[in-house]
Amino acid sequence: MNYTSARIENPFHVGEVLVQKRLGVHNHVMSYAPKFIRRYMPEQHRDFFESQPFLVVAARDSEQHGNNMWATLLFRDNPTTGSKSNDDTARFVTSPDPTRLLMQAKPLPGDALEGSLLPGSDIGILGIELATRRRNRVNGRLVSTSTQDNKNVLEF
Repeated sequence: MNYTSARIENPFHVGEVLVQKRLGVHNHVMSYAPKFIRRYMPEQHRDFFESQPFLVVAARDSEQHGNNMWATLLFRDNPTTGSKSNDDTARFVTSPDPTRLLMQAKPLPGDALEGSLLPGSDIGILGIELATRRRNRVNGRLVSTSTQDNKNVLEF
């Protein structure tokens, strides 16, 4: 598939459009937003996410806990145990293609999102390179999880 030609005509949901129109900025926003809100990640974004030692992840907790929105951190190395990867090049995020991120990390025990990142969950991810202030955001849906290898698969 040629991902670069897959443009989104209107990347905003009905509520966002309503707010934009009330503020009188909808036409202005639509003049630029469809150019960079995509259904795929360019190669440089995929490389960026793969190079991060942590990611900020936002999702809702389970309905039994109120279905509240939370943000948490996922790490390459577990900060609670002090365990570190023996390989400085080890990645906890990989991107096998422009529409998927594979994350080999889950929320820490006691985290508000522990046990809530399930297939079908909407999820937002923010990668931040602190030294340069570079950041990239991606939104998608969790398509699978694995307790065996601690892996989450995000697809958008």
